Amino acid sequence: MAKKLVFVLVIVAFVAGGGFAQNSVWNGSFDLEAGPTPQKAALFIDLGYTLGYLLIGGVGIGAGWESRINSTSSWLINAGIGTYGEEWRLLNYKYRALDFSAEVNYRYYIFKSALDKLFVNAGIGYGHYSWTYSWTSSSRADEKYTWGSFNIPLYAGWKAIIGKGFVAELDLGYRIGINVIKPDNYYSSWSSPTYGGVIAGFRFGWAF
Repeated sequence: MAKKLVFVLVIVAFVAGGGFAQNSVWNGSFDLEAGPTPQKAALFIDLGYTLGYLLIGGVGIGAGWESRINSTSSWLINAGIGTYGEEWRLLNYKYRALDFSAEVNYRYYIFKSALDKLFVNAGIGYGHYSWTYSWTSSSRADEKYTWGSFNIPLYAGWKAIIGKGFVAELDLGYRIGINVIKPDNYYSSWSSPTYGGVIAGFRFGWAF
């Protein structure tokens, strides 16, 4: 619960700090009726992915590329990779997890302002997840298990292009895991990944 609270506070601080400002000098109001931006594509990193792994003691990074289709829509491809682990010294046991995912998305901009302001997003993706178990006080060989899952990310967000091209974006939604592929030889009582759950993006980059 504490880790989730920290993550929420980071997002709130971003919003309160003016992350949604539409111009390099904000005039005190949002021009929601403006047309599409002159920028046609954006390259960004996803700090939400990085922060999520930091909160569980791991390391992760996400990145993506968005390209405008017309004044109301765009397509987005993004991917991320992360790793974390834990060790129980009393049990002479440790594990390491590796997670990789990639998604293709369609975005619809509510105010006909692609690539700017309010949007909704839907996509399809695939995730690969592996666990490696090691025993530190015996000659028992390491055991490695892998999962795969197709998933459907659904979320809404707000993007601001500040100045000539700096991008700041915040989004929140839910990822639905479908067709989870489990290893046949996995007998642990631990649940396998489902790739489902709440997702949040905290993106920075540059639009061209």
